[in-house]
Amino acid sequence: MYLQQDLSQAWRWMLASTGSCAITLAVGWTIGAVLRLLTSLFWSEVVGVTVV
Repeated sequence: MYLQQDLSQAWRWMLASTGSCAITLAVGWTIGAVLRLLTSLFWSEVVGVTVV
C-alpha cells in the first residue's frame, strides 16, 4: 500500500530531477562560456560545468 503511494507520486521526482539538471547544466555552460571569453582557454568550460 505504501509503495503504491510512492509510485503514484514518482512523476514529481522525475520532473524535479529533469528540471534541476537542465538548470544546472545551463548555468555551468554559462559560467564556462564567460570564463572562456575572458581566458580563451577550453578548460574554462570544463571548470564552469564542474563548479555547478
